[in-house]
Amino acid sequence: MSSPEYPTGRTARIDVNPALTARIKYEPVPTSVAIPVKMAGTISSESSLKRGRLRADQQAYTKLLDRIYDAVFITDQKGRVIDMNPRALSFFRLPPDTTCGFSVLNHISGADDGLLHEINQNLINHRYTLLEATCIRSDRTTFPAEIAVNRIDISEHGQLSFFIRDISIRKQALDELAAANERLRDHDRARMEFISNVSHELRTPLTSMIYGIKGMLRGVVGELSPVMRDSVRRLDADCQRLLSTVNEILDLRLIEANSLTLAKTLVPLSRLVSGCVETLRIQAESRGQTLSVLAPDSGTFVHCDVLKVERIFINIIGNAIKFTPNGGNIRVLVQPSPARSGFVQVLCIDDGPGIPADSLPRVTERFYRVGQHVSGTGLGLAIAREIAELHGGRLELVSPPADAEQGTEVRVCLPCAPAPTVLIVEDDELVLELLADEVRGGGYDVLTTTNARSAVELATRHEIGLVLLDVNLPDMDGSQVALQLRARQDRSRVPVVAVSGTEPPPAIAEVLHRFNIPLLAKPWNTKELLSRIGTAFFSHIGRG
Repeated sequence: MSSPEYPTGRTARIDVNPALTARIKYEPVPTSVAIPVKMAGTISSESSLKRGRLRADQQAYTKLLDRIYDAVFITDQKGRVIDMNPRALSFFRLPPDTTCGFSVLNHISGADDGLLHEINQNLINHRYTLLEATCIRSDRTTFPAEIAVNRIDISEHGQLSFFIRDISIRKQALDELAAANERLRDHDRARMEFISNVSHELRTPLTSMIYGIKGMLRGVVGELSPVMRDSVRRLDADCQRLLSTVNEILDLRLIEANSLTLAKTLVPLSRLVSGCVETLRIQAESRGQTLSVLAPDSGTFVHCDVLKVERIFINIIGNAIKFTPNGGNIRVLVQPSPARSGFVQVLCIDDGPGIPADSLPRVTERFYRVGQHVSGTGLGLAIAREIAELHGGRLELVSPPADAEQGTEVRVCLPCAPAPTVLIVEDDELVLELLADEVRGGGYDVLTTTNARSAVELATRHEIGLVLLDVNLPDMDGSQVALQLRARQDRSRVPVVAVSGTEPPPAIAEVLHRFNIPLLAKPWNTKELLSRIGTAFFSHIGRG
């Protein structure tokens, strides 16, 4: 009969005694095979073993037992030893003339009859027992051991076999490894605490310096000469670079501690990327470089932490500017990912010297810097990659780009988010239809209505991303609709874009100004319409 099926490879820990832990591994026990031998030196209770066994089988049994590397005790069901091999004598420092009959439990610290009960229950359930325990020698010294217990049928009563392996060397190595790991953790904690303290100490004076420099550039201390203005701008650039380094170190600490949190919001990616490009345009132009961006207002949205994703793009575009020679070209593109459905990619392509092939796999490692470029911490790309991965995306580098002899292409791939819904409120049905078609063409979902009361109801019942609102409605002017939305806590931050064919009255204009609601004049062009919508979304999250 074949053995029954049992789950394999799972382990469960059971406490047999505070000094002993048994690990029960679920494995089918092989069908027992009776060994036709008579063992020498057994106690009287085992003297009923069948006689007349072949001498050859007795010799084979003895030879097998003697040659086993582990210490082996053969016991009855109560744990009394009926046979053992020479390794058992050596392991437990037993005298050569030791006779059987003692309990194997006497040599296992913490073992009692409960252990034997557990072992026998395991055998009934087709399990074997694996123990990690401390074994006691005859001279009362101890050693750590791994003990495998199973059944062996030498007689009709059935016996137990205890295979005992000294794991002192393994245990010592594991203890030393654990101690070394703990020392490393202590060192790492001290290192990160030092970095954190230094970083925080640097941020305070840096903030004051940046504030003072900005004031000087605004003319707070009077008109600056061209030479002085140039020097102050250099100071400003150095302070910003140092602040960026401090922020990178702080982010590294949070990433290593798995405590970097993401404050995600729905973001129009093209606007975010275009804003980063504009931030760095002056820097590129100062080196005679051409910095272009192709980021159409196509309604591509991502759920992301704006500040952290912004730092990804500032970093990769800044690197392109830094390592591209004067007069070089840098292109930034936003487009659907051709390799991953439902993802959008941002490409930053330069025509600089590129990255050596042997360095390319390592440039996103922490603290790694290419060649002789010693500026920077070597953390920027590493942190950018980790932030991209925290958003479910990835960062990749290709050098040189396809169809180019030199240069570098950095790809940031992020998952797309569903487009938000734009609620269009317009009483002229023809205009309403035109607006709806153009907004849908920009990639947005659309809800429409022709009156103010319905608009408030729809904005209450649906998840609205933005309201495109005619200020001249028959039942209520658009400013009142905006005020009602602002009064609702769950809709107070929904961005609004007003539409009007005439100059709004002063009262309405005041409301629009107070709540920073942009006004789109009729007639409009499609590019301006989508631009106003995108800007309103971005202003809503604190960027403009």
